[in-house]
Amino acid sequence: MKIENRTFMVSGGSSGLGLSTVECILQEKGYVAILDLKQPDIAAIGLTANKVKFYQLDITQVEDIVKVVEQVVSWTKQTGAFLAGIINCAGVGTAAKLIDPDGQPHSLDVWNLAMGVNLSGTFNLTRIACKHLIMVPPEGPDGERGVVIMVSSSAAFEAQPGQVAYAATKGALVSMTLPMARDLERYGIRVVTIAPGVFITPMMSLMNPKAQRSLSRNLLFPRRMGDPREFGQTVKWILECPYVNALLSVYDKANLIDLATALSQSGVRLLASGGTAKKIRDAGLTVEDVADITKAPEMLGGRVKTLHPVVHGGILARDIPSDQQDLTAQSIAPISIVVCNLYPFTSTIARPGCTLADAVEEIDIGGVTLLRAAAKNHERVSVLSDPADYADFAKAWAEGHGDVGAALRSRLALKAFEMTAKYDAAISGYFREQYADAAGGERAATGPAQRLALRYGANPHQKPAQAFVTEGELPFKVLFGAPGYINLLDALNSYALVKELQEALGLPAAASFKHVSPAGAAIGLELNNAEAKVYGVDDLKEPLTPLAAAYARARGADRMSSYGDFIALSAPCDLATARIISREVSDGVVAPGYLPEALEVLGKKKGGKYCVLQIDPNYVPGEVETRQVYGVSLQQRRNDAKIDAKSFDNIVSKSKDLPQAAITDLIVATLALKYTQSNSVAYAYRGSIIGLGAGQQSRIHCTRLAGSKADNWWLRHHPRVLALPFKKGVKRADKANAIDLFVGGEVLEGGEKAQWEGLFESIPPPLSAQERADHAGQFDGVACSSDAFFPFSDNVHRAKKSGVRYLAAPSGSVMDEECIKAADEHRIVFAHTPLRLFHH
Repeated sequence: MKIENRTFMVSGGSSGLGLSTVECILQEKGYVAILDLKQPDIAAIGLTANKVKFYQLDITQVEDIVKVVEQVVSWTKQTGAFLAGIINCAGVGTAAKLIDPDGQPHSLDVWNLAMGVNLSGTFNLTRIACKHLIMVPPEGPDGERGVVIMVSSSAAFEAQPGQVAYAATKGALVSMTLPMARDLERYGIRVVTIAPGVFITPMMSLMNPKAQRSLSRNLLFPRRMGDPREFGQTVKWILECPYVNALLSVYDKANLIDLATALSQSGVRLLASGGTAKKIRDAGLTVEDVADITKAPEMLGGRVKTLHPVVHGGILARDIPSDQQDLTAQSIAPISIVVCNLYPFTSTIARPGCTLADAVEEIDIGGVTLLRAAAKNHERVSVLSDPADYADFAKAWAEGHGDVGAALRSRLALKAFEMTAKYDAAISGYFREQYADAAGGERAATGPAQRLALRYGANPHQKPAQAFVTEGELPFKVLFGAPGYINLLDALNSYALVKELQEALGLPAAASFKHVSPAGAAIGLELNNAEAKVYGVDDLKEPLTPLAAAYARARGADRMSSYGDFIALSAPCDLATARIISREVSDGVVAPGYLPEALEVLGKKKGGKYCVLQIDPNYVPGEVETRQVYGVSLQQRRNDAKIDAKSFDNIVSKSKDLPQAAITDLIVATLALKYTQSNSVAYAYRGSIIGLGAGQQSRIHCTRLAGSKADNWWLRHHPRVLALPFKKGVKRADKANAIDLFVGGEVLEGGEKAQWEGLFESIPPPLSAQERADHAGQFDGVACSSDAFFPFSDNVHRAKKSGVRYLAAPSGSVMDEECIKAADEHRIVFAHTPLRLFHH
């Protein structure tokens, strides 16, 4: 009820609790009729004179009450502020023991006065005023006409010596409350009794000091007497407080009756739909059907129950004047508690034999809407979506006297949002499987799709598996073959790398990926004769395009690791690149496009089963990425850090000369690390990764592994290696393996030795230590980058052994200075980069 422009009778309103009540009502722009024996000094206490009127009244005299009430009603007609409440603050509390100190019995005059003022006075004023109150126009969605407030006392429950008469009257008021409320309920009149503790009032001051001390000793926290203004605020809250409504609509009825019982006992009005209402009613509790307040029956076989403005207006209304005006205009009651859970969609679709129709019927519409609406308005509304929360909520509701606190409401709202999100994800996932690639049969996989079914996950026993996006379409389409789970991990990571390489350096780029790390990556610099021989493309008839050169470098740098790779190209695949791909053992290729002649070549590989993916070059992934590990979702901002020449501006070594070719190599190495399983270190030379140490727990092992690969790469340029006398017809993979054994200086025995020797026209003698040392001495100008700081200087010393002249790593180690000293010792140009680039 609004206090503004309504009139309230306040008996005993000239002092104490009554006067504080008068002040609170006037502050809310209400009108007050003060009924008392003595008139207060209205001007002196700052009351608004035109909204307060004094009526002298001896409340023990029934005839006087009748006259005064008639006068007050007449005044309300003059002001237009109709009667809305009767607040009975008049009272006396004269102390008298059953047998006084003189041995005399309790004074009957004291008894009669207490009965006349506290009990009969309250009763008579209420019954006489209600004759007029029931004629007031009803207000709001519940048709409320007014409020009767009676003032009891804590003495009604635990009185002290000398309070026999006082306790009797105050206890009687408590007992009268419920029957009076039931009598007046049909008129839309609420009856409330307040039982305050010990307050600082004129009545209290009339007690002797001993009696006051006796009462004060029994005070609980806060251990002080109440301020009358606190009582006035309580009256204000009761007048303004809307009827608390709880809406219950649940599929899972676990713990429902316990919650409904607790709420009902707290005076909460229960509203429920369908089976929920029946369950509550069968338990003997009072509950109203949602259809009774919406005036719209359930329809469509129960599909429409709570989808109604009366329901959602009551939930979504905020505590602001405009919303409250809308509720009043539409006769809508605010709803403060929503209890709802959802149809069991996930368990339904998990059942053997579940049909599409079965699944559709278990898609909850009204429940999700209720949860979202209540969670959205959690500043005011409590939403319960999990039966496990019922007991704690009921306890908080009781302890908080209807206010569970913002923290609990926020936590419950989050839970509801998470439930609806998970529910929607389950539905979209189910229909993604049903519809996303079903429309076009086998051809659907070659066009845009939201979902792609995979044969299995990382291992054959991990079924089912799929690739999907929750919005829009997949950023790639399958032109040939069928990608696997790991193929897609490699394809998406490798394409991101080559796209960044081309954007950073302005040249076509290629990558060779194995198990989510690059075996090689390069840009399209022209190959010299030695490189063409090393990379196995010297026999090609077609001239190499920049893209073909990029892939020849990426594939050929570490041929052993690249065997069975997944290829990424930053530019549309041309014929020369397709020719190289066609004769290598690989799982697939991803590119932003394919020239027709290139696609024709690739389409014949593996009898048409070679995986060929075309990715949208304009696709930009979301800013936030999510993954799930052991059932826990982890989320982070995508690593969108840019690597360019400025990344190496902070040169901390004495040597400062960093030529453009070295910057290019550092960019290639650093970008490769961005997409390599950490810890990682990369060596680059002439626009190509030549050694990469990935996924090692210690950084020195990364540096050693990458360095040994770089050393082998360089040894493959040795004239004797380039001239190895292979027999005709030796397969490319066998040549790569034989060369790796040769440059690695492996000591072979038995069948392995015989097999190796059988590949050559004449058995080549091993490289001597001197040959190796002489060749290694010619190796210089290599760039090396690390995805995190070097913890010790041994990394720098090891890098130098593999021809490193240019070094990049983030700072942050306590040994930074030692690493810089080591770089200065070897005249290495050392740049501290601004980014750590861990990747997992």
